[in-house]
Amino acid sequence: LAHPDPVGIVYTLYAHLADVASNIHPGKPVLRGQALGTLGHTPAHLIPQERAHLHFEIGLLINSRYDDWIRAGRGRNAHGAFNGRNMGGLDPLIVLRDSRRQPSFSLLAHLQSLAPAFALVIRNPGRTPDFFVRHPALWRDPAPPGPALVLAFTESGLPLSGRNATREEADRLGRMSAVVLTVDPAVLGRNGRRLVVKRETGWELGRNGEVWLRLLLF
Repeated sequence: LAHPDPVGIVYTLYAHLADVASNIHPGKPVLRGQALGTLGHTPAHLIPQERAHLHFEIGLLINSRYDDWIRAGRGRNAHGAFNGRNMGGLDPLIVLRDSRRQPSFSLLAHLQSLAPAFALVIRNPGRTPDFFVRHPALWRDPAPPGPALVLAFTESGLPLSGRNATREEADRLGRMSAVVLTVDPAVLGRNGRRLVVKRETGWELGRNGEVWLRLLLF
């Protein structure tokens, strides 16, 4: 489901359903309390019936051109744009708790209140990243994106903010396309996606992080 918010379109994802309600159609508004579908365990060859559950996410799309990115890599997209790789997720318990406590709640304000798990200095491929085209309120610089950017992220890889890098920050890139600028281990937590990993020489992008970053900047 798509939800309007000051930050831009926010999505809620409902996965592993046995079926979708017959009155749910693309572009058709839904009402509070309306049934969306029936809990299930799809795909059945991966999830046994005793593990039937609802997989629920709240997040933003990393890139609206996900299909083009897949085709550029000569891959096959079996899940559309709305999948775990292309959704920057948030903790739904915290989002729902805060939305009930705050009558004027917005996801923009929620994102602006979060401490970043890590930040990167990134060489800009020459255009405004699609994410900040769709979510301009998260770009915190009066100037448009330049040749080097500093982006801050949640543990799951959802961008929290972006700005142009200072000269000193840009110099850290050298010949690299991206360098880890800061990491907050307390916020990073278990680091389940391992977008950044700690080596003997310090923090750097992991293999998952390299793929995720290519998608973000595509």
